[in-house]
Amino acid sequence: MINSQLKYNNDIYKNEFNNIVDKIKAVLNTGEKSDTYMDYFTIQAKCNCDYGFEKKKCNEITRAYTTKRKIKIKYYSLNSGNSERVVHPYGLFNYKSDTYMVAFCEKRLKFIDFKLCRIKDYIVLDEKYIVDRNFNWNEYSKNSIGIYKGEEINIAIKIKQPFATIIREKVWVNNQQISDVDEESILFKAKMRGYEEIKSWILSMGAYVEVIEPERLKNDILSEIEKLRKLY
Repeated sequence: MINSQLKYNNDIYKNEFNNIVDKIKAVLNTGEKSDTYMDYFTIQAKCNCDYGFEKKKCNEITRAYTTKRKIKIKYYSLNSGNSERVVHPYGLFNYKSDTYMVAFCEKRLKFIDFKLCRIKDYIVLDEKYIVDRNFNWNEYSKNSIGIYKGEEINIAIKIKQPFATIIREKVWVNNQQISDVDEESILFKAKMRGYEEIKSWILSMGAYVEVIEPERLKNDILSEIEKLRKLY
């Protein structure tokens, strides 16, 4: 199952994992068409990138972290466009089939998630950085619904079927509380970070969700709906 998903996502380490699977199959003398396991499929958007270049970037970032060397990158940001930055790498993670680097940015003076496919060029510098021992991945990503961080807000939303069932099936953040309102709806409460992604998440449920609090979120959702109404 994992092998199929890595292949479909065009993961940078798909070939290495496939080689491991092939070796296991050889030892177990299991053919590719064995009827002892079911087929597994993945349905989601694929990463549209240069596989070789992305893999090389990951390897160089890993090398930079191991030797504690800074990286100079040419990066495209959705908010500020193209820029050059010097960063201190701290880790890599995958989100919705894309690979991201967590790094301290000398330009912004804070930890930022950099999407690897938006790093257009890079060079590992000779200059070293001192690791911030206070950095902790669990704290850094705590209560985040996605890659966005920012302030924490307390939200309460009423969700109707069929989304009530869908929301129950996942842990969105560890502090979430879900209670029944009636047979057709639930009340979802949580402390969350990632305001823009929270808005997108709520809008994706359409008329099946009602924002109870905070008032700011309710007003921003109404504003987005009004913008959509004007477009159509």
